[in-house]
Amino acid sequence: MRKLIGCCCAGFAAVCCAQTPDESSVVMGSPAAVVAAKDGDVRTATAKFEIPILPDEYWWGGEVLEGLKQPFHAKSEKYAVDMRLRHGVSGGNQAAPVLMSSKGRWVWCEQAFKFSVVDGTLVIETEKAAPIATGTAKDGTLRGAFREVSGKHFPSKGHCRLEFFENPIFNTWIALKYNQNEKEILELGQEYIDNGMTPGVYMIDHTWHGDSFGDWNFHQGRFKDPKGMVAKLKKMGYTAVMLWFDPHISTDTALYRFMRKEKMLLMKKDGWTTAESYWWPGKAAILDCTNPKTFAWLKDTCNRLMKDFDCDGFFYDAGDAYNYPMEGVPFVKDATPSDQVKAFHMIGMDVPFQQHRASWKMGGLPLMQTLRDKHPTYEAIHQCIADGIESGLLGYPYVTFDMVGGGTVSNFEGENFKAAQDHFVRSMQVHALSPMVQFSLSPWRVLDARHQEIIRAMLRLRQTFVPYIVACVKETGRTGEPMMRSLEYNFPGHGYETITDQFMMGEKLLVAPQVVKDATSRKVVIPSGTWTADDGQVYVGPKTIEVSTPLERLPYFVRK
Repeated sequence: MRKLIGCCCAGFAAVCCAQTPDESSVVMGSPAAVVAAKDGDVRTATAKFEIPILPDEYWWGGEVLEGLKQPFHAKSEKYAVDMRLRHGVSGGNQAAPVLMSSKGRWVWCEQAFKFSVVDGTLVIETEKAAPIATGTAKDGTLRGAFREVSGKHFPSKGHCRLEFFENPIFNTWIALKYNQNEKEILELGQEYIDNGMTPGVYMIDHTWHGDSFGDWNFHQGRFKDPKGMVAKLKKMGYTAVMLWFDPHISTDTALYRFMRKEKMLLMKKDGWTTAESYWWPGKAAILDCTNPKTFAWLKDTCNRLMKDFDCDGFFYDAGDAYNYPMEGVPFVKDATPSDQVKAFHMIGMDVPFQQHRASWKMGGLPLMQTLRDKHPTYEAIHQCIADGIESGLLGYPYVTFDMVGGGTVSNFEGENFKAAQDHFVRSMQVHALSPMVQFSLSPWRVLDARHQEIIRAMLRLRQTFVPYIVACVKETGRTGEPMMRSLEYNFPGHGYETITDQFMMGEKLLVAPQVVKDATSRKVVIPSGTWTADDGQVYVGPKTIEVSTPLERLPYFVRK
């Protein structure tokens, strides 16, 4: 039987200790009192309660971008993440109102919440009166916690398109920047093929469209025959062609005036003025996708583009929670900015191919996700691993680390990139045996012959593992379990909780990229079992070894 518990500190701890291991609770409490609720009682006040962190207990969850800061534990004083109303304030990406621990404990809330560590205690605060479920898995492990909370609150609905995993993904953003145009898009597509790369999914990025946001038609000055361009890309062998998309609408346009009149945009309290959204291109209005009329327009727009130009889907970018002003009054009463994120990104459920950079409470859905831009640093390479592991725990297993090499437009202007050639290779090695590989800057334009050959070698290596990676995709679609995992997830109880610079792909593949600049060796933790390394050496774990990491080498180990 489920117990309903209202608590803030000792009351919560006492009842949790009394639970049988597989028992879960729904918690709602008042910050003004410590009162244990009776069975069937639900308190409607804003909840604030505490969970004493156990000795050697580590916690994960909340936001993908917390990967390098997690797991947190009893001594993580002053660690805090506030997702209330606007998750992603520190930089948008995937998020979910869930926490889970290495001792099998988990927390789920229907709304965003704040979590912090104070005096060895996990303090959770919700902004709105929302039920908070807690539980402890029978086996007392991180894997058990994930299986239990995901099964109850974000079960798998299948996997996304296998084409994302079978060959590299190509995105035109960094290569063409603000000048996406038909001629160079075709030249870039051919360039990849001429350099020995198998064509995969092709994404045409920001500025393919008209000069104003909301004008979702190919730019007439830069595209003479967009449908013919798509046909040529597919004739080259590209399996799908996708277009960049976002929820902003430029003001002082006929479309804006129409949508404002119809209240299809996020409005202010006066019911006439639109809330202003600030994002990297500037200032604009933003779609209110909680309005069925807006969602229908967005869906019709996507369908029109696919029909008119034979494109296959969209990269849904921007639309982070911080893009939705708090002064806005959404169509659906009490919808938070995080709710708006989900409303916008749900359009991806209706297209064959999709990529999402921000998601909220969309765990378990068969959607392809991307991590936000990373600066071209070695810390960012390490962060790719940590964030990739975090993404899977939050229910977003089908993930790419944005682009090989990382970076934004400004990072690749001028002559500074030559110094980052080794970094580009190390970045590629992190991608190579991860769920997906995505290029945005052509290696053949920026690397010398030696570095180009290493990239080709990494692509050949990936191809040998594609059948295994695809098998992992299908298994994840069935079970919901992450593709990319921490060692703690697969091998609990060995002190692996804080290892974030190596990862498991599924059950049998251990990957240990080099993430330190100019380093020529690294330590690798080998879990229990018999493992064959990339150089043919056989190791029997558990043990820690030192391996050499010349630039040409990506250390990996296959379990027998």
